[in-house]
Amino acid sequence: MVGAGLMGWQIALMCARAGYRVAQFDISPEALRNARERQAATLQEWAAQGRLGLLEASVEQPEIVLERIEHFADLASACATADMTIEAATERIEVKREIFRHLDMAAPREAILATNSSSIQSRRLADAVRFADRLCNFHFTNHPWLRPYVETMTCGATRDDVLDRAYRVGRSLGIASARVHGESQGFIHNYVWRQIKKAAMTLVDRGHASVEDVDRAVMIGLRCPLGPFQMMDRAGLDVMLDIERQWFAESGEERDRPPKVLEDLVSAGHLGVKSGRGFYRYPHPAFEEPGWLFGQNQQAKE
Repeated sequence: MVGAGLMGWQIALMCARAGYRVAQFDISPEALRNARERQAATLQEWAAQGRLGLLEASVEQPEIVLERIEHFADLASACATADMTIEAATERIEVKREIFRHLDMAAPREAILATNSSSIQSRRLADAVRFADRLCNFHFTNHPWLRPYVETMTCGATRDDVLDRAYRVGRSLGIASARVHGESQGFIHNYVWRQIKKAAMTLVDRGHASVEDVDRAVMIGLRCPLGPFQMMDRAGLDVMLDIERQWFAESGEERDRPPKVLEDLVSAGHLGVKSGRGFYRYPHPAFEEPGWLFGQNQQAKE
């Protein structure tokens, strides 16, 4: 597992819960420490809720699952005996290309080289490795135990047996595993999610609706627990902007230019939950107030 940030620690934990031994690498000792703490806390939470094992008969103690994850500060040591490597670094192609150059040299020849990128097609990484036939996208959603889904996609040169192995690894984690046919920008999940995000921000940019009313419309009309702006705040607006910029770079179409509202917030350092302000202010955002969904708290203030 390359990367111990938001997605890295989560994916490593899902794999360990399913019985896999995981070598997790990050250049940041602090990221590795934080990952360990989050993994331990999440395992305790699962145990308390009776959700630790994939099957009732396979429930283990949190400490046993945690022991399957070993943390490394050296990439070559981490992937020396790997059957599959999953990269979950920052959503910047130059960073990913450098990582895959090193992975290609360090991992065994038959090891799968997978990227968890949410916006970059593995095709863009293919010329950074010697053997593109083992390279693919393997994309998880954030908090994969709450949104249990992973999708596999070719880089254009991926062998069928590699795609099948990745698909089966996804199934073995106890989550839904989908295989993208051919190549699709945004794969399946993010192709749909990106259209929702873009539409929501376009409405705000054009002055047709407020952030709050767009979220209410989606939450009520589509029966979603969270609105798109709430979800973007959770994921990090800097990450959202990287994805929008990558999408624009891929298409070159003016309609795919990153929304101004997103550019402005990131420029101001408002990155969502992690910075205390994004589309909403944190902690205690307005949408957590009683009556917010139907605008009752707003009426009271008026």
